Amino acid sequence: MKAKVLVVDDNPENIQVISTCLSNEGYEVEFTLNGTDAINWVSQTNFDLVLLDVMMPEIDGFEVCRKIKQLPRTVDLPIIFLTAKTDIESITTGFNEGGVDYISKPFNSLELLSRVKTHVEIRKNKLKLNQLYGKLKQYNEEINDSITYAKYIQDGLIPSEAQFQRIFPDSFLINKPKNIVSGDFLWVKQTDNKVYLAMVDCSGHGVPGAMLSILGISLLDHIFNENKDLSPSDYLQLLQSNLKNISFQSPNKWNESMDVSFCVLDRINNSFEYSGANLPVIIISDKAIIHKNVISQSFNEMKHSLNIVKCNKASINLNSEDIKFDDFKIKLNKKDNIYLFSDGFFSQLGGKKSKKYSRSQLHSDLQEIHQAPFSEKKEIMNSKLMSWIGNSNEQTDDITIFGFSI
Repeated sequence: MKAKVLVVDDNPENIQVISTCLSNEGYEVEFTLNGTDAINWVSQTNFDLVLLDVMMPEIDGFEVCRKIKQLPRTVDLPIIFLTAKTDIESITTGFNEGGVDYISKPFNSLELLSRVKTHVEIRKNKLKLNQLYGKLKQYNEEINDSITYAKYIQDGLIPSEAQFQRIFPDSFLINKPKNIVSGDFLWVKQTDNKVYLAMVDCSGHGVPGAMLSILGISLLDHIFNENKDLSPSDYLQLLQSNLKNISFQSPNKWNESMDVSFCVLDRINNSFEYSGANLPVIIISDKAIIHKNVISQSFNEMKHSLNIVKCNKASINLNSEDIKFDDFKIKLNKKDNIYLFSDGFFSQLGGKKSKKYSRSQLHSDLQEIHQAPFSEKKEIMNSKLMSWIGNSNEQTDDITIFGFSI
């Protein structure tokens, strides 16, 4: 399709020369002798470029350009001034009003053709880019709509904070997916006197992590329904073997993994049993827990102690050898606070130097808020996280932390 150029000049002889020059090079040329007609014409007809004189009756070329640029459909229409006004002030005004180029009269035909060709090509490429952008925007919206719908499905499989609070009245949950859907999930089941609770951090985030999380939820449900009364380590062993059985059915090698902290709480005996695959748990109590698998810390002469229950330093990896997971069991006090979390919180980049939040900072914060009600704990920890991320950093991973007391 020929490029269409509008020539605006009050001198018929100039129009004749310019039109001939452009027509000989394959351009479709239209012309008008005044600015008012030019404005009306471009508002109704698609042109690829306007060649515009400055000195014309009624309204000059600068005002014509300004009014064309105010029209939504022609705001990006390239306008080249072709005029005998060659002083610096006029040239500057031409560009300030929206012109893309400025050619002085008398003009050189080769120069005119070269500049017209350049700006016509720029416009064509810009229109192509706008079309591509429109398609990409549509595709992106469709993908986001699809992922958002997938989130509804995932949310339907994961207990809500309100459901957790019915089981643990004193609790709070912070769950922040990095990309709409999450690779982190909390899983909970209960019998008459026991609660089975797992915090799972699947490798990756977004859609891949979410798909693995749904698989993990399904497998944990299956294990629980087959045999409820198992130790935490038994759950981890069975989760690993079931994942391996699924991966063997795939022709592709899986590199995905799950980090898991699995707890069983006995409400009658106030006992807490735990096994972990690369995810520890924290128990804040009035005194240090003396055990070979526990690291106890105190901060700023606080009367309570933060106890880190160590996990097995291995993820549930689909390609690794079978791992024997260890169980840990203690009797809890009513004031004890227990925290399960993924690595997203302490791995989050932020602060003035854009460094990781760190485990030690998380431990210090949990000590600091120990005496606060759980509703306030959530607000404080969420505020600390948002302040750390600030305006200059993005969330780097899925973030989940669940705190509760029995």
